[in-house]
Amino acid sequence: MDQLSSNSGGISYLPLLSKLQQCAKSRHPNKSGEWRSNKYWHVDQGHGWTFTDQRSKLWDYTRTHIQRHVKVKGTASPYDGNLLYWSKRLSNHYMFSGLLGKLLQKQQGKCRWCDLLFQDGDIVEIDHITPKSEGGGEELSNKFARCHAEYCVPIGLS
Repeated sequence: MDQLSSNSGGISYLPLLSKLQQCAKSRHPNKSGEWRSNKYWHVDQGHGWTFTDQRSKLWDYTRTHIQRHVKVKGTASPYDGNLLYWSKRLSNHYMFSGLLGKLLQKQQGKCRWCDLLFQDGDIVEIDHITPKSEGGGEELSNKFARCHAEYCVPIGLS
């Protein structure tokens, strides 16, 4: 039943409909079928008939959209330091959204200064290649991400 989707149609809905009709009949055995239908089934804003008691309504599972997920690769973990993999996987995650996510992908998850992979917990700073004071712009091509580790020294200056 967990694999049902919006395109599975009404075939799976029929047993539930039958149970709901039996329930309504057992609650109101002396009332007509038309009365029970008017009491429990109502047209819901263009979505067809909905079973409701006017306080709450039965959720129609065919309105639930299934979201498929891609499995995590092998033994990957957000704490293994592979921020490139996780930035691609979690491209909509707040940590990787916007400018930082683009820079991490561009730099393949590495600090531009020390060339080491960013680790979880690293303080990542976005800096300019050509400083603004020297005429550098705000475009992506003039920015890079770097870490604040004690050992982080620009390559060639160590």
